[in-house]
Amino acid sequence: MMGMMIWAAAALAAPGAVLLDLRQPGNVVTALQKAGYRAELKINKQGEPYVLSGVNGNSFTVEFYGCEGLKDCGSFQFASWYKKDPLYTAALNNEWNANKRFLKVGVDPDGDLREFLDTTAVGGMTQA
Repeated sequence: MMGMMIWAAAALAAPGAVLLDLRQPGNVVTALQKAGYRAELKINKQGEPYVLSGVNGNSFTVEFYGCEGLKDCGSFQFASWYKKDPLYTAALNNEWNANKRFLKVGVDPDGDLREFLDTTAVGGMTQA
């Protein structure tokens, strides 16, 4: 469960010769699909692009930030969520975030866990 998004991020960042312009949400969809993930570009209620994807029966999203319309986004965030479990506590949240630099977690008031990983889209990434 934890770290599912790291695998998806690694699929985008694996070494290769061609830099992908991941500021364009459609290019993120294509990169995920080439890596074997299902990926569908969607628009949220605020008119912003996001990608709906998943792995091992768990859904995740790629949400874009700093976009000019539906393109030229400055960054994106992988996010996944899990229904309430006794394991998901504020103590787990604090311990995880104190020891992890990039993949963060949060427990909402209902006890559901959300994990998220932010990355820049500037400069491109490779596809392998």
